[in-house]
Amino acid sequence: IYKLMLGAKLGISSKQYNIVTDGLIGNYNPSFKVSYSGENTTVKNLASSSYANGQAVNGPAFIPPAGNNAGYFDYDGSDDYIKAGQAFPFDNGDAFTLSCWIHQDAGTQGTTKMIFSKSVETSPYNGWYIRSYDNKIQMVLAGTSYLTTSNRGTQGGAYALNEWLHLTITVPSDWTDADSIKIYFNGSEYASMITNDNDYAGSALTSAEFNISGRANGSYEFPGFIGESLIYNRVLSAGEVLQNYNATKDRYTN
Repeated sequence: IYKLMLGAKLGISSKQYNIVTDGLIGNYNPSFKVSYSGENTTVKNLASSSYANGQAVNGPAFIPPAGNNAGYFDYDGSDDYIKAGQAFPFDNGDAFTLSCWIHQDAGTQGTTKMIFSKSVETSPYNGWYIRSYDNKIQMVLAGTSYLTTSNRGTQGGAYALNEWLHLTITVPSDWTDADSIKIYFNGSEYASMITNDNDYAGSALTSAEFNISGRANGSYEFPGFIGESLIYNRVLSAGEVLQNYNATKDRYTN
């Protein structure tokens, strides 16, 4: 039913946009005018009225869809981001999946760049976030004891800059089990490694806003393009991750 409703909202058939919809609670997609019109700062969440729409801050450049190519935002890596209020307050006990198309600028791999973030900007940095660092992807779950024993980082290997990458990360409900966090590149699971094997402790709940590109205070912005951004309130299977990749890969061409 949701696929039919979404297809009608977008003016396409469900076969043309055959993404997984079970558990989908966030869908920010500049490919469709119903999500971003190109005329103001509101980026609508197509998935659920229960979670906030986004607001573009400091003018990330909108690249509209052309022909079969997807629309996306071009972030300058300095002060551009999209904020979506108190959305997606995940904590230990919550399973979730994050997915997006990214295209990181060449020569920007040396420092931290936030892709998705719901994390405070000062110690103990509690919350959760995906970041690019040293040309690798890291998923970080940070409790209230971040600087001591609460942070677990799961890291995927190097990926190519200056080309499109479909990134998906699944997080199990037991956040102490970092080995079960999975990272997928272009629909395939990437052999990940644990970069910080301390026990998770405390709470990740925070008043920080959910951001696409950058942390809550507008730091560590992503340099490059971010297209379709999806959030689920459950773990997607490997088959479902591949389904989402196959459903959209033809629209993101280098």
